[in-house]
Amino acid sequence: MNKNAALNAAHSGASRSSLGFEAFIIVRSKKDDDALVRLQSDPLLSGLRGVDGLQVTLHVPNATTRLVVDRPSCLIFHYNDVAAVQTIRLMQRRSEDPLVVCLGSDIYTYSRYTDLHDIVDLYMMPTEIHRKVLANGVYKPVYVLPECIDPITLEAGDEHPQVFPRKTGKRALWFGYSESFSKSMASLTPVILKNVADRCIDDFVVIVDQEGFYAANGNQLKVPTIPYDNATFRLHAKKFDYAILSHFSLDLKLNSHIKSPNKVITALLAGLIPIVSDTPNYREIFERHGLQKFLFSSAEELDRILKALDPVADSKFVQNSGVILSLLRAGSTTTVVSAFFHIIEQYRRSSNIEISQLPVVSYIEAPKPIGLREHLSDLLPSAIRACMSRLRRLWR
Repeated sequence: MNKNAALNAAHSGASRSSLGFEAFIIVRSKKDDDALVRLQSDPLLSGLRGVDGLQVTLHVPNATTRLVVDRPSCLIFHYNDVAAVQTIRLMQRRSEDPLVVCLGSDIYTYSRYTDLHDIVDLYMMPTEIHRKVLANGVYKPVYVLPECIDPITLEAGDEHPQVFPRKTGKRALWFGYSESFSKSMASLTPVILKNVADRCIDDFVVIVDQEGFYAANGNQLKVPTIPYDNATFRLHAKKFDYAILSHFSLDLKLNSHIKSPNKVITALLAGLIPIVSDTPNYREIFERHGLQKFLFSSAEELDRILKALDPVADSKFVQNSGVILSLLRAGSTTTVVSAFFHIIEQYRRSSNIEISQLPVVSYIEAPKPIGLREHLSDLLPSAIRACMSRLRRLWR
């Protein structure tokens, strides 16, 4: 059964009409290579277009074209797309108010979401822990819509082979944004490099935006890098055996701790044996498939895992766990679009309009009073530097 046939089988004409929409509109100014586009809105766009009888469009905000809603519609946008938010605020309505869906992700501050409260009907978050955290601070309904498989795991035009490759080497990599490395991986680097020096692993390379990485870390880490590019990631990943990934919240921020599991899913589907931090969304996947032996919660535990690597046995262990087929099913366009329809139906049945219409009261941290001791602690270093500078001039 092809993708379109599967989508139509999953969503009968009766269930589609019960949603009450004549059009689905994704409002997006983000570029096609943006991670949230690849994981969230693009799969929805292609999946919805694959369902017979649906009118699905992509509206790209611009200065000359105004969004006009002239039929019962469902609007979908990313939480951090400023241009899309502005477009929805200024849209012209020629029929009943549309249903507005916000696709969420990171939760750096509640204000990123509460500031959208006046235009949003419901939020969709990538994991259950994201749902719970956001639901603490908003009055609109919050649901879980899993992210799709990142297409960077596939070579152009290929279907995933569904078989984990047999590994024989111990080359390890990390991949991601440079700021993510600083937040969650930097403290582990000495342990990893020691294992390279001790020949417990063959190599450790970081696939990253190189300019940002060296600006943030200089050359102090002495880690070889490869420039990150969506188009070449899969080709580079093929040369490695293990992925060492961490969402430790070294910045002491909740958002780092609750990160979605998309990176470890990408690693697994790219054929990499994952060695990952024991953080909520990683543990959930690993416990479900019996992969807990690859979890670490400290530098010492990571060191123990690296010293015991057996690539042939480890790759066979991953294959036998069933995780690859499970992830391919859960992250398929068909599965995610089906979940999207289910959420809309659930919202229509059970939303609490009385609560969602209340004005949001957000937490505001009270300013900390600065006492004399704090003033002195700020002034003393400056005073010492000034005195030393004065003395040096006198001694010349």
